[in-house]
Amino acid sequence: MADRPKSLTGHWTGVYDYPNAFAEPVPFNAQIDESAATFVGESEEPNTFADPMVDTLLATLAGHREGDAVSFVKTYAPVSGAGHKVRYEGVANADLTKIEGRWRVDGAITWSGPFVMNRADATATEAMEAREEVEAPLEVAPDR
Repeated sequence: MADRPKSLTGHWTGVYDYPNAFAEPVPFNAQIDESAATFVGESEEPNTFADPMVDTLLATLAGHREGDAVSFVKTYAPVSGAGHKVRYEGVANADLTKIEGRWRVDGAITWSGPFVMNRADATATEAMEAREEVEAPLEVAPDR
């Protein structure tokens, strides 16, 4: 089995929920690059609130991790109806394969809701290792 990740670097999938079941949960993908407890990244998600002519919303991520505490700001790319910032605060599990917490948008109205992120590349790595174990060459006894 592979060593545990030592950083948040990798591909993540997740979902965030709106408050009071205002809308359906929103899935997202993110790529994070962590170095010395700070990280940057990018995310993409289906458009649920901006210009309806735009299918996908892109954002940049900037944050830090202290132990299992993770916080970052997601800044949406400026398209009609987007471009704002969302603050995320969460807790990573010991394996750094899952982050759970809350997001928050401050403004005229404060919005907040839960989110969860799972490391997508951890699952892929584990699957590849399991596959390699199964595909190990078999020893064949010589014919007599």
